[in-house]
Amino acid sequence: MNIDFFRYQSIFIFLINIIVIPYAFCSENMLGVWINSSVNNKKIFVFDFQKNNRFELNIKKIDGKISKHYGEYFINKEKVPNTIDLKNITNHTGPLFGIIKTIDNNSILISEFSKKWKLRPISFRKNNSRIFKKLIKE
Repeated sequence: MNIDFFRYQSIFIFLINIIVIPYAFCSENMLGVWINSSVNNKKIFVFDFQKNNRFELNIKKIDGKISKHYGEYFINKEKVPNTIDLKNITNHTGPLFGIIKTIDNNSILISEFSKKWKLRPISFRKNNSRIFKKLIKE
């Protein structure tokens, strides 16, 4: 009887490692500057996630103009996929709602944002998300 218990316990732990841990989001790894730029995009996005759930977002357009936004971010790690809410955003009316996923220690995937939480994306697709790379300071 004990052998069956340990077998099931081992299977359970294995499944948790496969299913839950890849979706777990570490807030400490989130802090820092994250950049998204690609040849096809006409904009460069730079997120600076700071302590106390503060962020700065700089959007550089192809014509060189930069728009700066500041506010608060909240990540819910208990939902799958993890959700990210941007609130109290300067130069913007109302909050924004999206989803976020850790790819590795230096890469995250963020969906496009919705103005309504009920319209938040529920999955990542190529046309609704961007990969951000962490800027490593040397």
